[in-house]
Amino acid sequence: MLVEPLPPAYKPSSREEVDAVLARARRGERLSFDDAVVLLKAKDLAPIGLAADEIRRKKHGDKVYFRNDLNLNHTNVCAADCGFCAFKRKGTEVDAYTFDRDQVREKARAARLSGIDEFHVVGGLHPDLGPEYFEDIFRIMKEEHPRAYIQGLTGVEIDFICKKFKIDPEPLLVRLKAAGLDSLPGGGAEVFHPAARKRMMATKITAERFLGIHEAAHRIGMPTNVSILFGHVETPEEIADHLMKCRDMQDKTGGFHAFVNLAYNADNNELQHRYGLKGPTGTQILKQVAVSRLVLDNFPHIKIPWVTTGKQVAQISLAFGADDIGGSAFEERILEAAGGKTWAMTSFSVTQQVGVPSVVQKANRTVHIVQTSNLENLIRDGGYEPVRAAGCYEPIVLYPEEPQ
Repeated sequence: MLVEPLPPAYKPSSREEVDAVLARARRGERLSFDDAVVLLKAKDLAPIGLAADEIRRKKHGDKVYFRNDLNLNHTNVCAADCGFCAFKRKGTEVDAYTFDRDQVREKARAARLSGIDEFHVVGGLHPDLGPEYFEDIFRIMKEEHPRAYIQGLTGVEIDFICKKFKIDPEPLLVRLKAAGLDSLPGGGAEVFHPAARKRMMATKITAERFLGIHEAAHRIGMPTNVSILFGHVETPEEIADHLMKCRDMQDKTGGFHAFVNLAYNADNNELQHRYGLKGPTGTQILKQVAVSRLVLDNFPHIKIPWVTTGKQVAQISLAFGADDIGGSAFEERILEAAGGKTWAMTSFSVTQQVGVPSVVQKANRTVHIVQTSNLENLIRDGGYEPVRAAGCYEPIVLYPEEPQ
């Protein structure tokens, strides 16, 4: 297969250009595509971060959101062949898996007893899993944990189900909402620009289709997030284009809760092998977070999931415009497959934690969980006020019988 050439190096923006853009941002003027490119090409990170932090504090003060969530990656069988993914299996491999309904029930019950507030349900594009499967598992989750928030199925997964089972997005989303789905996550957006998608071997759907599915969710009153996967083969212009498309959709619908900055993890995937990638530097991550906060003036929240960056960079990102650091990521498998770094993890079986046998334990695999106290301490240590919330960003109210 022909390897697409990497884009050429770019000339850094001048300090005068950057200062002019930041002055407009501080006056409350909306930044343009060209302004975003200037900031993304800047060498001096500090003034961009300071401007982003000012805007972040106007919106949220010292508050930083985190969640106690379980990642239910229901299958790794996938019909797609994306170059940046290390999670996918074709279905015949020894480590290919798909959770049945009983396994989902077991995990949901254990999650409730463990004090989980939110389910994050994403997985591969399994050709045999239709609308009824997802209706069933969402109902099961709500039966076992009625107060839990369910954020699940990326726009890519919704598109695949629609095409495979000949249903339009909006009727499918209405059915899933009735079954218990509360919102869509932001994953699967990658980078919207077609040239970037070709370079990164994103073999799924177009930007227009992805955004159209999110627009359909917004029409029925279902909020969503939207993301970018950055730090690989994209250009500043392609990032700016992505931000503009997200901002335009938010102007139209107002249905996005958060913009999620996902740092590319380079291990075990074809994109890394082709181009020798190592993932984004700390400077790239902080600049991406800051620019997204400055450009996306109509987005309430800017998220930087700590599992994609590690604790140190995620903590510093809070001073560069981020107000959401992600969650405990209990049983997260997709990033783990690509070398995603975790920290301060306590290993134990679910049986030891809650007295309920675990599917993962049965597979002789130790469950890893990050205690929410670690995330709270990380936020406090950075000088911020931690707020435990679910996908709706409403603070969690703990009931007497629930674990802290």
